[in-house]
Amino acid sequence: IMGFGAIALWFLFLAILFGAVLGALSGFLVKRRDPGSIITRMLIGFFGGIIAIVIIAIDFDLVIVPPIEAIGIIAGGAVLLLFIYSLIVDKRKTT
Repeated sequence: IMGFGAIALWFLFLAILFGAVLGALSGFLVKRRDPGSIITRMLIGFFGGIIAIVIIAIDFDLVIVPPIEAIGIIAGGAVLLLFIYSLIVDKRKTT
């Protein structure tokens, strides 16, 4: 059984990995010109994953969340923050 610190580090690693991967994928999947680079999108995906981890830590106990559910929550947080970023960028282009 892992301690709380080891579990928190594991979730941080998952946030870095999945946030960066989803950010990079979103950069390749979006066909339009975007002022943000792949690295910008990877960082936004990473921070979305971190926000998701904070929500997990506040709402649930990190110890009771299975890793597969945590991956889904982290991916959801990353995708949500990337979606908000794309809305902000689109709004800036039109004004």
